[in-house]
Amino acid sequence: MVVITTKRGKEGKTAISLNMSSSVQTRAKSYKMLNAQQWGEMYWMASKNAGITPDFPLYGTGATPVLAATLSDGKTPTADTDWQDEIYHPAWSNNINASISNSGEKGSVMFSLGYVNQKGLIDKTDYQRITARLNSNYKFNKWLEVGENLMIARWNNRGTATGDDRGTPFTAMRQHPALPVYDASGDFASPMKYLKSDIDNPVEMLSKNADDSNESWRIFGNAYIQYTPIKGLTLKSNIGIEHLQFLNRDLTRTNYMVTQAALSSGYGQGDTWTWTNTANYKFDLGDNHFNIFGGIEATDYTFRDLSASRKGYAFEDDNYMQIGSGEGAMTNGGGTNGWALFSVFAKIDYNYADRYLLSGIIRRDASSRLGKNNNSGVFPSLSGAWRFSEENFMKNVSWLSNGKLRAGWGTNGNAGISDLYAAYTTYHYMTAAGAYDLNGTGTSTVPGIGVAKTGNSNLKWETTTQWNVGLDLGFLNNSLTFSFDWYLKQTKDMLTTPPALRVMGENAAYVQNTGDMRNTGVEFTIDYNSPQYGDFSWGANLNLSHYKYNQKNEMGAF
Repeated sequence: MVVITTKRGKEGKTAISLNMSSSVQTRAKSYKMLNAQQWGEMYWMASKNAGITPDFPLYGTGATPVLAATLSDGKTPTADTDWQDEIYHPAWSNNINASISNSGEKGSVMFSLGYVNQKGLIDKTDYQRITARLNSNYKFNKWLEVGENLMIARWNNRGTATGDDRGTPFTAMRQHPALPVYDASGDFASPMKYLKSDIDNPVEMLSKNADDSNESWRIFGNAYIQYTPIKGLTLKSNIGIEHLQFLNRDLTRTNYMVTQAALSSGYGQGDTWTWTNTANYKFDLGDNHFNIFGGIEATDYTFRDLSASRKGYAFEDDNYMQIGSGEGAMTNGGGTNGWALFSVFAKIDYNYADRYLLSGIIRRDASSRLGKNNNSGVFPSLSGAWRFSEENFMKNVSWLSNGKLRAGWGTNGNAGISDLYAAYTTYHYMTAAGAYDLNGTGTSTVPGIGVAKTGNSNLKWETTTQWNVGLDLGFLNNSLTFSFDWYLKQTKDMLTTPPALRVMGENAAYVQNTGDMRNTGVEFTIDYNSPQYGDFSWGANLNLSHYKYNQKNEMGAF
């Protein structure tokens, strides 16, 4: 590792930092698999235990398995392949981070760049990412300040997929050890040709999918203006944006089972903007301390995507295989969706002499995911605490560093259902199942419109109400702390999609407010953090909890 830094200087000075590192990753463990002879013996044993006469092309039909010298082509020798060794290798990772910053009496600015190049443990896979950040703020005077935070990132994953039952790691454990990587002609040995198996040759899979890619961009940032017209009052307006986009390419090259090369590609773009306007007022009246906060927030999200695929390519070069250069029929698809949320909120905090604490919150949220008659909900909450360790009668109790009783009650709502248009019945154009011989010709049909999904206009917010009582104790200058909590949480109008009987017809299942759930529990925590002994300290934590729940389901109605 090479580190070049300059210490942060006085105001007005520039600080530059450069950090470079390289590392290598290796497999910590591989699974011990059967060799070719052991595989045959286990297959024979399993067949006999199942009452089946053992019969496998590579081992004959005798009483014991005898591994053939060659595959069915008579030229390619059988092998004893460790497929895990064939697909894994040590992987290097390189990281570079650089930044430059400057601060002064009026403001500060920081710009940074980061680069990651991570080779995969699986052959012919890699990940690259480049990130740029810019943060700055500037004070025009003691009343007005502006600032921004911006991050731009691009990353790319290349190579074969690994995460499913047909992914490379699992395939390497399933593939027959007697199959070699290459046959006598120098081509990849085909499991279908030589073993009548549809499990891929893992090395061929990596080679054929080496040009598959998933490239993504993200732009994330916010800008704000803050105004302080009088002491204690802060007005702030903040606009935030997030742009996400991806472009993936999946190339299918020919082999023994695939006769036509193909390409599928997809593009998607999601844009979110959030506009928040708040006012915060702090003031004191003797030992009475107040903090009043309120605001409005609007969030809007839109997603668009396009997809296309084509078969029939004269050449299987990565640069040649584009949607426009294929010779077969093209297919395409795409769509758009979105959601929006509008919120109004207020909060007041009260503190008397750091002994009595009270906080109240109320917010109203409106979501586009719910029907227009029930799309808004009001959610209040209230909490309080008594720090009895600060009372006069506790001043002489030296063994207690902190003592606080807490209690709270509050509600919050959930409308985060994956179906963004669950409140509305949607339709689609049907050329097959929805077609009808409207003209009575007996030879032609007219496409029709059918229900794609049944909506529920009565959907409303799922609401959770929680009660909480707690006790905090601190001893030995808070080196030793105890916390106890009891809570009761009740959720009603849960948003789910109950299964529907088939006799109810197509699209009978729809999102409903279907049931209630009740959770109760207790938690007990002990923490100890030792004093600092030079550069050495130690700590310990114990947590005990117990909870139970019960659920009541009720079928909703239109």
